Amino acid sequence: MRRILYLLFTLLISTNIIFVQFTFGSSPLKLIVKGEYIDAETKITKELTKTPDDIESNYSMSLLLQKRGYQNYNPEKSYEYLMKSIHLLENVKEERELKKLSKIPINQSILHNYTDTIYNLALADAISKNNVVTYQRFLDFFQNAPDDFKTKIVENRDVEAFKIACEQNTPESYDLFINKYPNAVQNTDAIAKRNMAAYKRARTIDKIETLKEFVVTYPNSNEVTLAWNRIHELAFNLAEKENTSTSFKKFIDDYPYSKQYSQALQAYEKRLYVETVTQDEWNYYRFFLEKFPKNSMISVAQDSIYSKGIRTENLDILKYCVDKFNGNKRENALLLYHDIFTIDGEKQTLDMFYEKYPNEYLLDQLKQKDYEIANLGIALNLQMPYKSTDFPKYDHYIRVAAPREKAFAALQKMIAPDIDSKNYQMAITKILTYISFFGTKNKKLVDLISFLENK
Repeated sequence: MRRILYLLFTLLISTNIIFVQFTFGSSPLKLIVKGEYIDAETKITKELTKTPDDIESNYSMSLLLQKRGYQNYNPEKSYEYLMKSIHLLENVKEERELKKLSKIPINQSILHNYTDTIYNLALADAISKNNVVTYQRFLDFFQNAPDDFKTKIVENRDVEAFKIACEQNTPESYDLFINKYPNAVQNTDAIAKRNMAAYKRARTIDKIETLKEFVVTYPNSNEVTLAWNRIHELAFNLAEKENTSTSFKKFIDDYPYSKQYSQALQAYEKRLYVETVTQDEWNYYRFFLEKFPKNSMISVAQDSIYSKGIRTENLDILKYCVDKFNGNKRENALLLYHDIFTIDGEKQTLDMFYEKYPNEYLLDQLKQKDYEIANLGIALNLQMPYKSTDFPKYDHYIRVAAPREKAFAALQKMIAPDIDSKNYQMAITKILTYISFFGTKNKKLVDLISFLENK
């Protein structure tokens, strides 16, 4: 900038000196000094028509075109005439001709000085108009201008071009600026604004595909995180709307780092449970447990199987609980499974059961008691008819063995003589003596009492 001011100052000084010298020169130059530009144009044009390579005429036309008061003021054409004058002067070899031109005065020094004058005029004009087209025209036309001139023009051009891009505020406008002016100091801001504009456009459309396209196109933008967050929101909303294990599985596979991952995983496992266990059948629960052992709904499925086994006393379910579960569920299932499996009270049955579960600390005391009772049952020799002298053995056995089926068989043996003698009330009385050991809701005893009462 300091050089530009210096050149402007030099322009004023040198112009005044030359204009004083013009008063001793040719008529067109006098007319230019006087400001009689139209007359000067007429004379110069006439001379150039006759002798287009006349140095003085080309020089005079260059000076005329530099005058702002001249209606055809044009620094570019002035520059062209000046360059032609310099070129013509370089080809003059005769000393006499050079001396003649020097008196005007015309020499290489003066002509070259005037290039800076023209640069200053063009620079001032460009700054006055202050638009991209004018600045670019200066750079394209005055390619030999001093670097500080061009630097100033480039700075101003970039400022105005960036303003235009900001006014349009579209990804395309910023891309145009960035690509056209790759060295502009505004490029960092242009990139940031472009990315923001592109994100806003994608956000306005608000579709997963559009936001993903933004991420791919501008992977280093500050808005990428915002775009991914919105993609996750939209994708999760779609999964929730479909509300299937497939939709949630797709989400957790596609977006493992999303904020919604845990929520989606939980929803996926719940939907998978609901879709697998379509009926309240224990085999559906078993299938779920075996196919999806890491699912968070495993405990729910286990609770369902366990509850069903306890409620229905189903041996298959109870055995599955014993073989597959741990903790209290297994222990409770094992005890109930034991009671149901060994309900007949036979030693052979006990052998079968304890061969399956030989080292269960929970069964240690039961095992000893089970075999003691089984041996009492064997000693009764139920194949033989009941005798009244057998009462103490039968009475003791029924009391300790009920509600085992063999105890019920012993009770039937005990009341057989009463039934044979049709003393049904006596038989009922004996049954009622032991009903508390079998349980008041024992179906076999209730049915037997009902049968005898009807008799």
